[in-house]
Amino acid sequence: MRFIARCNVSAPIRLLFVLLGFCILGTQAVRAQSCGDDITRTTGLCVQKRGLDAALDCRQAAVRDCACNTATNRCSGANGSCNAQLEAEAKINVDWILTDRGARSTFESHKQLGESPFDAAVSAQAHNPPVQKLLRQCRGWVEAYLGRGGPCTLSDTPPDATTCRCITVLPTGQFDQTGAPSYKVSSSCTGAYNISVQFIDASASGAPPSTGQPQLVCPSKSFVVRAPQTFLIPSISGVRLQSANGGHTCVCRDKLCS
Repeated sequence: MRFIARCNVSAPIRLLFVLLGFCILGTQAVRAQSCGDDITRTTGLCVQKRGLDAALDCRQAAVRDCACNTATNRCSGANGSCNAQLEAEAKINVDWILTDRGARSTFESHKQLGESPFDAAVSAQAHNPPVQKLLRQCRGWVEAYLGRGGPCTLSDTPPDATTCRCITVLPTGQFDQTGAPSYKVSSSCTGAYNISVQFIDASASGAPPSTGQPQLVCPSKSFVVRAPQTFLIPSISGVRLQSANGGHTCVCRDKLCS
């Protein structure tokens, strides 16, 4: 005769055990992410930020944002349209996955486990649930982008002063609603670099500069950057080039960087 002991455990306590399991498994090898895996991981990250008192709210939000596709047992993301601005944000985050060594390794590991490129990209952003939600909202665009091979590969060659000669920064002549100007940053370099633009406010002597978010720029490509809206007289003081093995800051004067 077998005796089976049953314990009546409340839902909050069960959830606590699940979260403890998340913490224990967090450092183990990656594996294919089911809806339950995604929900548990997202809930755990939320609880780490908000505390155990918010555990139930965190889980409810994770379930809602997952919008599980029962046919594939994969999160499909909450319903919502993906406009041009969201596509641009999605591109920045996908490019980071493909150029950051750690994120790229995670991405490739998940693909080897049988995940689609899209699911692998979402898994590589497991530390950042808001980005996962963004990628799911823009799923069609992300899948098409990854299907084209994504961006070019980040150069292995460290940039130096000579590399600055293949970077140009020109005003577009366009302004946003606050009057802040925009600039077109173009690359004629033979390699691809993560490029960020550094602005200073010429009206505020001694004020700290503002550096924009890096963007992966392929050879013969360009991107548009806007000056900070709080700067009265914005001026570009430098452009930061980053390769896989080093970086260099170009000093810019009169639209030329060196």
